[in-house]
Amino acid sequence: MVLKPSILRLEGAFYYQMGKEEHGIPLDAFMGSVKARVSPSDIYNLYVGYDYLSGDKYFAIPPEGYLGMVFHDKIRGFCPLFGSHHDFYGAMDFFYVESYVGGFTPGLQNLYTGGTVKPFKGMNINAAYHFFAIATDLPDLKKPLGHEIEVSLDYTFAKFVKVGAGYSYMRGTETMEILQRVSENRQLHWGWVMLSVTPTLFTTTWQDKAKRNKQD
Repeated sequence: MVLKPSILRLEGAFYYQMGKEEHGIPLDAFMGSVKARVSPSDIYNLYVGYDYLSGDKYFAIPPEGYLGMVFHDKIRGFCPLFGSHHDFYGAMDFFYVESYVGGFTPGLQNLYTGGTVKPFKGMNINAAYHFFAIATDLPDLKKPLGHEIEVSLDYTFAKFVKVGAGYSYMRGTETMEILQRVSENRQLHWGWVMLSVTPTLFTTTWQDKAKRNKQD
């Protein structure tokens, strides 16, 4: 759902997963998101948003080197079927690309804010901040996962050619380290540069047969 009163744009979404997974365990998971964007001019805008993805109720972390077994009467961890691909939960894409230890998920909360500026024609610069936390209560672990700051820009200097670049920095917590089994160095950096060439090879126009006969 999208509302656009004047300079304010409001967005909201809700998804619910039900049925049974391949082993016959019932699914009972959901996600919701809200986002507000203020655009005082065509040059810049500011936005803030929040995502909530449900997690498994009895999420357990087996010791390293062990598989671990937990009985689940339902799967409550929401699963984005095709991943997030850098678009929704931080550009570094730490979540929903691969499974957590044990195959279940503690869910995710993503509180973010940022802005976009267009200093001149063809140039877009975006900066954002994310605060991540799990959605499930875990024994002996705090909910915060970490903070991520990201900056990206793209410049279209020809009709079919665009260059982009970005940099992201994440500061993880002890909870992030344990859940993702990452190294003790919780300060992570990622940069990228991309050249996009998207020529139009051919175009065609389809016309309704009845409309064409009427014109003839």
